[in-house]
Amino acid sequence: MLNWLRIIFFSLVVLGAGMLITLASGGSNSADFERYFPVLLVINIFATVSLLAFVLAIVYRLLRRLKNGVFGSKMTAKLALTMSAAAVVPCLLIYMVSNQFIGRSIDSWFDVRIEQALDSGVTFSSEIIDREQRNLRQTALRIASIILTTKSDARPVALDRMRETTNAASAIVFSPTGEILLSSFSPTAATIVDRPTVEQLEKSAASNGIYMLEGDQLESDDVLRIRALVPLEMTTSLKPSSFLQLTQLIPREYASHTFDLIQGYRNYQELVLARSGLRNIYGVTLTLTMVLAVLCAVTLALSLARTITAPVLQLARGTRKVAEGDLRPIKEFAGKSEINALTQSFNVMIAQVAEAQDTIRRQKIQAEEARANLALILENLSSGVIVTDERLSVTLTNGAASRILRTDGLSAGMPLASIAPAFSRALTEKIQVADKDQDIRFELELPHHGVETATFLFIRAARLDLEAGRRGWVIVFDDISTVLEAQRAVAWGEVARRLAHEIKNPLTPIRLATERLEMKLADKLNEKDAALLHRTSRTIITQVDAMKQMVNDFRDYAKLPAAVLEPMDLNAFFRELEEFYTTAGTPLKVSLEEGLPPVSGDAGQLRQVVHNIVSNAVDATAGLRQPEIRITTVGVRRPDGKIEAVRVVVEDNGPGFSANILSCAFEPYTTTKPTGTGLGLPMVKKIIEEHHGRISIGNRTDLRGAVLGARIVIVLPLSQAATSQDAAPGKIPNMLG
Repeated sequence: MLNWLRIIFFSLVVLGAGMLITLASGGSNSADFERYFPVLLVINIFATVSLLAFVLAIVYRLLRRLKNGVFGSKMTAKLALTMSAAAVVPCLLIYMVSNQFIGRSIDSWFDVRIEQALDSGVTFSSEIIDREQRNLRQTALRIASIILTTKSDARPVALDRMRETTNAASAIVFSPTGEILLSSFSPTAATIVDRPTVEQLEKSAASNGIYMLEGDQLESDDVLRIRALVPLEMTTSLKPSSFLQLTQLIPREYASHTFDLIQGYRNYQELVLARSGLRNIYGVTLTLTMVLAVLCAVTLALSLARTITAPVLQLARGTRKVAEGDLRPIKEFAGKSEINALTQSFNVMIAQVAEAQDTIRRQKIQAEEARANLALILENLSSGVIVTDERLSVTLTNGAASRILRTDGLSAGMPLASIAPAFSRALTEKIQVADKDQDIRFELELPHHGVETATFLFIRAARLDLEAGRRGWVIVFDDISTVLEAQRAVAWGEVARRLAHEIKNPLTPIRLATERLEMKLADKLNEKDAALLHRTSRTIITQVDAMKQMVNDFRDYAKLPAAVLEPMDLNAFFRELEEFYTTAGTPLKVSLEEGLPPVSGDAGQLRQVVHNIVSNAVDATAGLRQPEIRITTVGVRRPDGKIEAVRVVVEDNGPGFSANILSCAFEPYTTTKPTGTGLGLPMVKKIIEEHHGRISIGNRTDLRGAVLGARIVIVLPLSQAATSQDAAPGKIPNMLG
């Protein structure tokens, strides 16, 4: 029940109960009862009708909930009906008994013997009082006659003596104007002076004395008393010159009984006159009381039923919410009853479930974050990682694994044997011969279809416990081709250094000996032999010079000086080269992005790089009608738009690189030229690496895959002054394509 409805209900109950109590108690005072009965009756009827409307509204609301099939309405209606019946049936029984009792009681009030007893009592009391009044008048006349025969100076004493003999409360002699001439008062009685009025004096003179009943003990503290007034002395005109008043008190107990008897007689007469109306009034009062009690019982039954079922409804609502995933607490009800404790226990359970779900959710988030971090770490690892089950079916992999194995089909659920057969076969062989739970380490040369060079892998495999008690393998492998290539480059450098040292020493003596031999023998031989000597000497000297040049190349490759890196403007650098090559007749075109920041480089070594690459391009396009060599510069930008490196692309329209050259172009002594040493591109790569850059070679192709020429891409980092806080030199993106 809502708060305002509860306030209205209890206000109506209190108002009706108060009015019924007032109505029931008003019968003791007939005057007030007759005056306020209509108003009280209207107020009670209004309270009853209002309460009836209130109950009907609650019943209508309950019936509507029943019709709509609201959960808990049947239980509420059943409880309300049961409790209402338990309250209404006793009320009706009490009403019928009370109605009969009131009717018989009212009839029993009007008994003839009671009426005769009341009449006799009233008559008896009246006769006693009348007799006392007449006796007091006779006593007053007797005292007056005695006072008249007494001398004037002895009258006060005589008046006191006569008052004492009659046991009167007071004896006073008044003048015709009401002045006190003589007086005598009883010391044991209250002093009460009742001055007679002019009418009373005249009546006393005319009637030779009068008597009166004074006081009303029921309405005030006044004493009930009898007063007799008689003439004392007569003048010559037969008019009294003084009056004697004698006052006698009636005992308080006798007066109280007399007044009770008279009041009861009056009330009885009033009841006799209002007998049927009284029966109707009490019947209406009883009916209103019964209706009010029934309505209060029904309302309390409905309210109590809703109070009992409210926690059950909350539990049902909470159960549905929990089933829907809503774990907010339900409304709790105050009190220590067991059904209220259910809602509190339910909220405790929900709190525990919510806490458990939060814990699971946090653990899930942490697991997902850990998985995401692991995936991020795996994706950024340069090593290939593959997780398989016992049968070598892939369950997890990273991008480096596909890149190293050069396959696009490496995904979860695929058998490793169908993706990389050689890799899977070698791994299976190692697993078969390995001890239990022992890690596997081996190197593998992995050939690739359509490419002459193979990839060298270093593979590590260890057993792993998967979910649901399954076992598997975690396989980590690295492409060590670059390491091997670097080792070969170091080895070739050492070979070149030693060859240069060992070969260069005898070359000069050979040349000098040949020249001296020619000079000594030229004059001693005939013309034919001298020409042969000269020709063979020239051949020896030419070959010695060629070997000397080759030794110098070996020396330069082995002892390339350290690069002196300084900020340089690549665009200005390539414009200068364009002018140089154009003047020399080499068809070189440049396309430069304006506003590029300076890079960190050694101008001399970069000039050597460009000369080497352009020389190769000139040789590749030597037989073409329209040879074309183009150099392009463009900035490499981050997602926020800032440039973090500069990319240089050198392209020609020659035949391009062959497949065997693409796989080993940067290895020493790899060349297609008859007189080449094969050290040009290795020196270019070494210089670019000294600049913390990257270089790649490839071919230009059209949409059909036809080769349009060679393409070399170089990425150089920015100088320290031009590098932002987020991009340091030496850490450049892999954007060589």
